[in-house]
Amino acid sequence: ITDFGFAPPTSSPSFSGLLRVNGIYLRNQISYNVSYNTITSSNVVGAGTLIGINHYANNATFNFPATTSTIKFNTIALKHNLAAAAVQGIAVGTLSGNVTTTIDILNNKFKQHPDGLPTVDNGAIDFIKNENAAGTVSISNNTFENLAVKVGTGTTTLIWNSNNTPDSNIQNNAIVGSF
Repeated sequence: ITDFGFAPPTSSPSFSGLLRVNGIYLRNQISYNVSYNTITSSNVVGAGTLIGINHYANNATFNFPATTSTIKFNTIALKHNLAAAAVQGIAVGTLSGNVTTTIDILNNKFKQHPDGLPTVDNGAIDFIKNENAAGTVSISNNTFENLAVKVGTGTTTLIWNSNNTPDSNIQNNAIVGSF
């Protein structure tokens, strides 16, 4: 998936009404496998949050069976030219699981965009952002390769896991080359 997001979005497939530019978008999905994709955004992306792989949410009343969802072996390179924008490599939202589910984010590679660093002066860059309430979370063996980010008053986070799951496994993630 290359050169997506060249034109600014005029609407977004989400409840929130926020504009998002997604490489891969999942909603109301369980037991999914998103693997072996190369995702490279265009050099110029309009207004909105730029997300490589986005499992935004499921229906709040959804009854989850015991399932495993996997995001693995993807290569992601994103660039946003809007100064106050947000960039997320992999984003898994709060309503995308519960204590009966498992989320695995494994062996993904985050690389520098071919056209250079993202120009995000006042926004946030989150390479992996997991807010899933899954009973088991594994974020392992992901690499962040030769990245240079430009963030003025914004933030840069390699891995953000904000659930309070007792069974979280976050290990063997690495910065390769420079950062």
